[in-house]
Amino acid sequence: MTHTSTFAPIDLKRRISEKLLTPGASARDRLLSLVQQQAVSIAANDHASRLREVALDGITTAQLLVDTAGALVLANDARAGALWSFRNDIARPLQDLKISYRPVELRSAIDQVYAERSPVIMRAVEWPSLAGDVRWLDVHVIPLVDGFGGELLGASVSFTDVTITKRLQAELETTNQA
Repeated sequence: MTHTSTFAPIDLKRRISEKLLTPGASARDRLLSLVQQQAVSIAANDHASRLREVALDGITTAQLLVDTAGALVLANDARAGALWSFRNDIARPLQDLKISYRPVELRSAIDQVYAERSPVIMRAVEWPSLAGDVRWLDVHVIPLVDGFGGELLGASVSFTDVTITKRLQAELETTNQA
């Protein structure tokens, strides 16, 4: 483990290493080996980044990620894109987007999350859809904090459609009153 110029760790937990080059290898061979290791590391990071994006698209709620500067970093296309169009809005300031004030004032909720570092939940927010009917959404604004340094990285905003639940509650109330 102490011969980092000769061995590269593969699995630190199990203490498995890979021999890089023989100790008598030329400086050119060692540099080539280091470049190859970095290329593998970059490819793994790209794969992990793409995996995160695909996982975000697989979430069943509409979700946005906003950084501490107030810019929209990511939106899951499958859900958020169905409610609002974000094609050209990634990296734009949230304050410039309609979603920042409709269906609910998000900027003040995000500021509160940043100040308190605790989630803000808004239940059954009424939202008139483009089709003309009324929908209800639960909005969760959650701080994203780096697990290592405790640094605040941004906020996650998720929108859960609770329209069916709200309509069933209304039907139940009218049935009980009759």
